[in-house]
Amino acid sequence: MEMDIAELVDDAVEIAYFLRIKTPFFSSLSDSERERARRERSRARAARRR
Repeated sequence: MEMDIAELVDDAVEIAYFLRIKTPFFSSLSDSERERARRERSRARAARRR
């Protein structure tokens, strides 16, 4: 159950992050910074599954 909640929270964070990217402030982040943040989130998600 805890794992399900962790994954739901993670998905919600990802959606919120995606929506914020659409705003002018976050579009000032470079693509590489955005990509690095996405990789870090997926790495953290994979680590939680182990």
